[in-house]
Amino acid sequence: MTWMGPTYGMWADSVDSMKEFAQAARENKESAEQWREYAKNLEAALNEVGNKFLRTKDMYIEAAGREKAQAVLKEAALKEIERLDPSNKLLDPTFRKTIFDREKEELVKELKQER
Repeated sequence: MTWMGPTYGMWADSVDSMKEFAQAARENKESAEQWREYAKNLEAALNEVGNKFLRTKDMYIEAAGREKAQAVLKEAALKEIERLDPSNKLLDPTFRKTIFDREKEELVKELKQER
């Protein structure tokens, strides 16, 4: 009998190993694609959080500016009221606090009901 060269049987172990390596490579590629998609989604979510933070910071700065301006306007209005009518109830800090607290509580209650 003459030798006919290598046959599948001679290389079966190598072929099986190569198939296993190919399967592992496909699984690794699929896993890498899933991680890439996850990273892309995570980056988008982080960008959204960052943008919300910047908007919140801008809102805080605007609110601080409005608060400062309101305080200056209040003092100017109180001085004018005092000049025109020294006995006006609005010059009494307790009276003003009562009005402030009542309106604030009403708005807070309304906003909490909306949630």
